Amino acid sequence: MDYIALIPTEEWLKSIARFFDSSIDGNKICINPARGKGYFEAFRLEKGLDMVMTDITLNKDVYVHRQKSENKGIIIKYLIHTPSSFSVVKDEEEKHVITDGIYVSTSHSFDTNYIKAGYRFQVLSFHLSPDWIEQNHSDDSLILNKTTTVHPFFIFEKMTATILQLAKNLFTTYESNSPYKRLLFGAISTELLAKTLSIFDYRKNTPLKEVIKNQQDINLLLEIREKLTKNFVEGCPTIQSISEEFGISPTKLKSNFKVFYGKSIFQYFQQERMELAKRMIESGNSIADVGYTIGYNNLSKFSSAYRKQFGFNPKETQLT
Repeated sequence: MDYIALIPTEEWLKSIARFFDSSIDGNKICINPARGKGYFEAFRLEKGLDMVMTDITLNKDVYVHRQKSENKGIIIKYLIHTPSSFSVVKDEEEKHVITDGIYVSTSHSFDTNYIKAGYRFQVLSFHLSPDWIEQNHSDDSLILNKTTTVHPFFIFEKMTATILQLAKNLFTTYESNSPYKRLLFGAISTELLAKTLSIFDYRKNTPLKEVIKNQQDINLLLEIREKLTKNFVEGCPTIQSISEEFGISPTKLKSNFKVFYGKSIFQYFQQERMELAKRMIESGNSIADVGYTIGYNNLSKFSSAYRKQFGFNPKETQLT
């Protein structure tokens, strides 16, 4: 699906509602149960400054595309909880593959988001209009600069612990019954935006993050990911076996995989099977059955690996 850039927000909401066969109630879209669960909701923080919260879990794998547009403005996007998703942003020169962190772009960029079925996709984004940027303009700011909106622009950074916590606090506040929710939203979002702008200002003269530009290499990495997550019982395949099966050198395999997914092959494999284990336990499966399903004959080792991934034991998951 191709839809208009994330500016203006109203047009974006209409496009998303059509894509997911869902209705809009005010500035909120609740996902059609046939497609999954969760919501998209937009908030007007100030005139020209919108924030969109996305928290969804889908029934089927989905690719969502955003076309380049002549609409002016800046998009700041936070990938908060995307354990089995990624975004590909293409500007005038190259592709940028992102699995987590923050990226800033103009509507000149082409954006593809992949969301895997059964996984929570939690994303926060700010939409800065040219008028708002003009009002808050600073020659020393990389983002609040009047010239930025008229050129194709993309830049990326990992989230600091402080920024990640602030972003999560917005979702916590959203779900609360606090009578001061609106005030809290304003305070948290302002602090989050200010800290984010400061981080990217440090990058003003720094080259962009290393990326994978070859589409064939990207497709190959998607196939490798499919192999890793298809059968956990046999354990994580070796680097050598993967390189021989897919015709890629071990050195290039390790390097490209780390750049693309942000983790080593084993780390990614382990994360994926622990996420599956957690979902199975939450669905009522016994811990023993879950351990065997994902390749653990020794339940003590399974519990240890689970605790290392999530910070609590499988039994504690059953109690939540």
